Amino acid sequence: MLANPEQKGSKKAFPMKGKDGKTRCILAPANPAFKVFEKAIRSIIAIMKLSPSPLFTGAVSVKLKFYLKRPKSTKRPYPSVSPDLDKYCRTVLDALTGWIYKDDGQVVVLVATKEYVQKNNAIGVEIEVKHIEEIEKGDLLL
Repeated sequence: MLANPEQKGSKKAFPMKGKDGKTRCILAPANPAFKVFEKAIRSIIAIMKLSPSPLFTGAVSVKLKFYLKRPKSTKRPYPSVSPDLDKYCRTVLDALTGWIYKDDGQVVVLVATKEYVQKNNAIGVEIEVKHIEEIEKGDLLL
């Protein structure tokens, strides 16, 4: 999938006074750009008619490969810095909810990598979802 991977990130809390004078906290995503990435994932699923009918039920495995643009200033071979891989994963798993499976709690095996793309190659994420029964017991790491 061609889209700039964005992490969902943590949430920020903002204190707000209600009409009753009490202070409450409103939670908002620390990185609002994740919504564009999430929408791109869902759009591609819809356009390519990739959504299974019915949605996956039961345990599933998910394999994610994130392809990131290498910053000009870095010489390191791997993207071993922020953003964190688990936050990228959270964005994708949430985006697949209701489109591929009913709930991301169904994911029992998750294999994910992030790597820099070579010059002029596409950035994005490769997504593979399978019923857990489709994977041989000795091959749970895909």
